[in-house]
Formats: sequence, C-alpha cells, structure tokens
Amino acid sequence: MAVGRESAEGQCVLVITNRLGMLSVSAALALRQAGFRPEVALMRAAAGRRGSVRDTIANYGLTYTIERIADAALRVSWLILARCEWRQLEVHEVPAGDWDGLARLADRKRAAALVSASFAYRFPPHVIGRHKLLLNLHPAPLPDWRGADPIYWMLRRRETVFGVTLHAVAEKFDEGDVFFSALAQPRFRFSRGLVELCLSRVAKSHLGDWMSAIIRGDVVPRSQGTGTYWPLPTKRNQCELL
Repeated sequence: MAVGRESAEGQCVLVITNRLGMLSVSAALALRQAGFRPEVALMRAAAGRRGSVRDTIANYGLTYTIERIADAALRVSWLILARCEWRQLEVHEVPAGDWDGLARLADRKRAAALVSASFAYRFPPHVIGRHKLLLNLHPAPLPDWRGADPIYWMLRRRETVFGVTLHAVAEKFDEGDVFFSALAQPRFRFSRGLVELCLSRVAKSHLGDWMSAIIRGDVVPRSQGTGTYWPLPTKRNQCELL
C-alpha cells in the first residue's frame, strides 16, 4: 500500500524497547525514512550479574551457548554496519517500570504514537488507557503466535513462514486489534538471530508506510479472534535441540 508522507513530516513517534536490537532499531529507522521524528525510550532494567560462558554451558548446554554467542555476534555486526544511522537516533533512558516517566517523556515530546519493539515488559492497564495510540510490533503472525518469545517456538516447530504484526496494545497480552501484518520466509533458519535479521528487514520496509496510514486514519484495525498463546521458554526448553 503506497501512502503519502505529508502527515508524517516532523511528527514524533516514540519507540519503546528494553534493548537496542535489530528489530527496535529497524523500526526507528523505518519511521525516520517515512518522515517521522523517531526517538527511543530505552527501558532497560538495572544491570545484574552476567554469568560466565562456563555458567551458561552448565545451565543451558553447549548447543544453546554456541547459538547465543553466534546470535550476539550477528547483532553486534549488524549494529556496526548500521552505526551511521542508529547513532543519529535520540535515545532516552527510562528506568524499567517507570511508567509515569514514560508518560512524561511522551507528553514532553508530543508523541503522535508509541510503538514497542523488542520490549520484554507488559504494559499495565493505566498506561494502556493513558496513550491514544499505543502499538506493538510483534515478531510473529497473530493470532497464532502470541507470547513473549514466539520465534523460539516457531523454530522448535520447524515453521518456515515467519512475520511481523503491528497491533494495538490491549490488557490481554498480544490480543489487541491488528492494523497491519507482513509474512516472511527466511532463507536461513538456523538460529533466532538469523530470523530476527530477516524480520528487521521486513519491519524497515513496511513500518513507515503502515504508520503513515494509521496517523492519517486510512486503516481500520481488525479483531484477532481466537488464537494461541505460547509461554516463555524454560531452561529445560532452551537446552533442547532445535
């Protein structure tokens, strides 16, 4: 769907994330390319003790550890290649759980919309009702792949078709009305990082046009209907081979 950019020009969209990963940075870059003024609210929890590689192997297994190291190297390489773009983003540190601080930031920036991407926290009801346009960029097709880590379960089930979905945030996790979605078939599906790389490219290609249409009121969200919720993987899950 081709849309104009006149309504997007200069409007602030706040991207909410708890890590500057491929999906969240791609979302911000897509919005900037569409003429918006994206800024990032980084709600990162206080740094805790990071286990050594030896601890990770003991807790999760060698296969999982190697995969995580490879994925981390992929993400770092991607951010290095994109450094000229993502360094231009204005990033605001907001303590994890400081919902009032997030609201004050959105009000101060006069944000036209808030979009969460690569965000691990559930929005409390009073936050959902406070913001007129609070959206989530979900890294999987909905309603079949609800949950905090759908990519893990899709890899476990040998799925070949992945996707991203832009939906309204609702009190029930990942059950808000859907505005847009796009499917993707990654050529390589050996790890989470490779799938995230593919989905970040999809988000960068589509999110700007999607947001322009939403801001202009050109799209009516649709109800998801009945779906499937996938729980957060346990350590035992993560130790199993994909």
